[in-house]
Amino acid sequence: MDSISDILLDDLSQPNLNQAQFETYKTARQKIVARLGTYQSLNDDDDTVYFLRAVFRFLPTQGQVQLADDASDCNDDDEIRELASHLDTYLLWPMIATCGTTPPLETEGSMENILSRDLNLAARRLSVSRRICLQRDNHQCVVTKAWDTNHSHRPSAALTTHLDAVHILPFSLESHRDDERQEYFRVWRCLRRYFPNIHEFSPPGRIDNIISMASALHRDFSTFAFVLEQTQVPNSYRVKTFPRFQTFHLRFVPAFITIASHPQYDSPSRNLLAVHAAVGNILHATGRDERIKERMHLRHNGTDGTNVEDLSLSDLSLVEI
Repeated sequence: MDSISDILLDDLSQPNLNQAQFETYKTARQKIVARLGTYQSLNDDDDTVYFLRAVFRFLPTQGQVQLADDASDCNDDDEIRELASHLDTYLLWPMIATCGTTPPLETEGSMENILSRDLNLAARRLSVSRRICLQRDNHQCVVTKAWDTNHSHRPSAALTTHLDAVHILPFSLESHRDDERQEYFRVWRCLRRYFPNIHEFSPPGRIDNIISMASALHRDFSTFAFVLEQTQVPNSYRVKTFPRFQTFHLRFVPAFITIASHPQYDSPSRNLLAVHAAVGNILHATGRDERIKERMHLRHNGTDGTNVEDLSLSDLSLVEI
């Protein structure tokens, strides 16, 4: 079996780091390699080391520093396992448990009509954000550049599709019920700890957490079948697909996309897209998405019949790693 140092060797090629960041990364890498190198597995099924090194690999530099410090501060192997469990529960679980639930864009009616509807404030903000999102993205899917079918001013020969306003991070992380407050803050504490460039959503419906996307791609994005990875070119992203991506759509999906800026509205947040990409890469590298879904089905479908897609942040307290 490869040593921990060998396993992490590929991580030394970090294309988006300057020299100072690279040195910071190397120091963090040495620290986590040293700590994980002393870990004693419980059995052949114990993937704690593999999981933590995968998380480390895909975190931003400052998140890598934090994870290396957290691992180094663990006094024994039980605490290392607790660290892995914490990341599984508060970084990955919320993304999987609530994925694919973003409602579609509303494309009929004026902005005034939306604002006058009998909706609560959060719902109004979200409806307005959806409309702004469509306008900001030029009524086009940011990935395929297909035009919104309902947009009357599209080019006559344009490729068209139905568009959704897709949340980059799940909508459940923008708001919560009173009984979910404790779990909500635990999730955000974890996110901010390992992704220090992001901030808690306030108010709900932040335009930089919403992106216009073809309905056919919505589920694949929300379930991390593909991610948008930043490149060294500003506003340019690599479209990285995973095995569960619907291959029928590959003919319409380019290898790289550019997300144009708008003079009036915030662009989709590069920091939130980085979180989405990191989570997708971690889930794919570790297979944790299937394990999380299996636990959810065992906990809910096997007992009270609750559908996985109906889970909320309050279910985090029920997770058993």
